[in-house]
Amino acid sequence: MTRKQRNTIEHEFFNYRKNRDKAASYVSSHAFDVFSVDYAEPRVNVSAGNIAEERIVRMITEEDRAYRWCIVYQKTLERFYWSHKDALMRRRYEQGEHCLATCDALHISERTYYFWLEEILTVASLWAQTLKIF
Repeated sequence: MTRKQRNTIEHEFFNYRKNRDKAASYVSSHAFDVFSVDYAEPRVNVSAGNIAEERIVRMITEEDRAYRWCIVYQKTLERFYWSHKDALMRRRYEQGEHCLATCDALHISERTYYFWLEEILTVASLWAQTLKIF
């Protein structure tokens, strides 16, 4: 994981709530697009009736990106359920707690905090690569 990827993951995790709100609107509008046909818009036809090509032609929207980052956050959180690492994620990214306050609350050392943080970001990086964000 490069420094740029690490910074991107941290940025998107800190913006999880904003991304979640964008993703909620994306999911509802995407479901409408999938199950209905809007004849008012001109359709892009790469070849006759090939839905897969039409989907590839579409550009990835900001809502789709936010949706994918929400999935990365949730899957990373699921990976660390029933450990203190999920509490670390919630305190750091959702509540915005400082390192020392989190260490005191979880009864861990600062070294453990950063070790766990590196492990969390590594798992998140793998999920981001799986979802083809990077």
